[in-house]
Amino acid sequence: MYARAIALVLASLLAACGDDGGSGSLQQDSAIGGPDGLAGDTSRDVASDDTAGGGDTVTPADSAAPDTAAGDTAGADTTASGPTLTIRVAGALEDRSSDDGLAGQTPSVWTYGLQRFELLRTPDDPNPAVIFDYAPDFVLVDMLSDNVVAEVPIAQLPAGSFPYFRIVLTHSEVVVAAALHQVPVVVDYSTDLDIIYALSDVKSGDLDMAQGDALVTADIFGTRYQVPTQWQVSAPSPAPNAWAEAVDGEWRVTFKANPALLPGSLANSDVTYGIRFYVTNAFRWRDQAGSGHAAEVWDIDLGPPAAFEPVERFGANAYEVYYQGP
Repeated sequence: MYARAIALVLASLLAACGDDGGSGSLQQDSAIGGPDGLAGDTSRDVASDDTAGGGDTVTPADSAAPDTAAGDTAGADTTASGPTLTIRVAGALEDRSSDDGLAGQTPSVWTYGLQRFELLRTPDDPNPAVIFDYAPDFVLVDMLSDNVVAEVPIAQLPAGSFPYFRIVLTHSEVVVAAALHQVPVVVDYSTDLDIIYALSDVKSGDLDMAQGDALVTADIFGTRYQVPTQWQVSAPSPAPNAWAEAVDGEWRVTFKANPALLPGSLANSDVTYGIRFYVTNAFRWRDQAGSGHAAEVWDIDLGPPAAFEPVERFGANAYEVYYQGP
């Protein structure tokens, strides 16, 4: 009863925080990452001829992406045989954080909504080869593990050289530890915050968010309460081997592959390409002085006025594209 009373008072404070409660906005300064966000209903009916951009469409031999609906293999041709192209997306736990003066932590949950994967002949290829396209839905990729997202018969790949890969991300969800301050009665309260961030316009199942929308919830004495806030997503500056851009409500991330994918030279060989995101301590903020604040702890003052220690990096610290094959 005592805890419930505190939770009710705290809930009223959270509801009064307003959209301008944050003292700093999330800034994306990684060539591949940025504010991410969300778990959703991944049930979908995907036709084998789904395309994006009018390019070639490749039918996966087996879509092994996580959290797909039972029996739903994205138009899979399970009878296909012969050499295959395997595509993996993985989170790597080696610490690649920089000496930037920021505090950091590794989210206990980190998922991306992956909607489309394309092979490109040039960085701005208008007719990419589409490996899969789940629009308007997505599959969830666990960034704390290694995920096979597609297996494609090499015989089905179009001819040419593909030195670039492009993915479309719908959203991301992270769960991070935080310390709430100015809490009624108890003053300080440690909890986990669930942050959902829409990287693209997305409407799928229970998820209906516009690009840049954020949903932050906190666990308070066993009950989740929404923490009103508003953050903005912005594309980072281009980097030599990866860049992200917001185009027509989509968050597109392009990677340079080394070596380039050459389907014509792989008629007798299985190959794997993987995109590895370095996620250790990738949720990074700037510590600030305040009552009850501690170093290396993400502190949030409920106020009023409410204030978050400003998050200055919200995405992978580094990435690499790796190749396994002849």
